[in-house]
This record gives sequence, C-alpha cells and structure tokens, in this order.
Amino acid sequence: MKPTLVYDGECGFCRCWVEKIHRLIGDAVDYRPYQEYREAVGDAPAGRFNFEEAVHWVEGGTVLRGAEAVYRALEFARWPFCRFGAWARAVPGGMALSRWGYEVVSGHRPFFSRLTRCFCRGSD
Repeated sequence: MKPTLVYDGECGFCRCWVEKIHRLIGDAVDYRPYQEYREAVGDAPAGRFNFEEAVHWVEGGTVLRGAEAVYRALEFARWPFCRFGAWARAVPGGMALSRWGYEVVSGHRPFFSRLTRCFCRGSD
C-alpha cells in the first residue's frame, strides 16, 4: 500500500499545494482529501486525527502532521533540492521553526492563498 497525503479537499490553498507536491513526487503517493479519507478509515488509528487542522502523512502505522508530513512527502521528490526535511532536522531549531511556520500559514490560509494565486490558479 502506498503512503497517503491527506489534505483538506475543500481548501483551494491546500488543493493548489497538493497539486504542486504531486508534480514534484508523482504517483508514488496517494493524495486523498480528508473528507473522503475519514470515511475510508473510520475508527482506524488515523481516523482519530484532526485532519481539518493540518495535512497528514499516513504510511503503514505512522501518521505525521503539518511540517513533518510535508517534509516526508518531499522525500519522494525527484530532485534533491526539494528535500528540506533533512536540512530542517539537521539544523538546531530547524524543525521548531518549520512547525511554527506551518502553523502560521495554516492559521491564515485565506491570506496565503491570495499570495499563492500568482503561482496556482484556483486557490480560494
């Protein structure tokens, strides 16, 4: 079973960035809106996570959220320059800064969606 990147399918910002990630890493990963994924997993361990708050990475029994999920997904990228997670984990405070940045963006999606429009049509 392929790993799954679970995102908010009703969020244009989220859809835009998942499309960008999909272009970088291809079909090695499944991409599922949480609205569909939650129905599929029901009471499974991943079904207990709050998918509305952040993107999630589900791989076997492992579930990552937010910045960690994005970094894990980018490990599948075809180009090494996309693999920010290794850098963030190697630099003292890198993951803390990444988590903070993710939470800032996640908490202000409408604002960052407007900024993203120049890169991706269809964001709300």
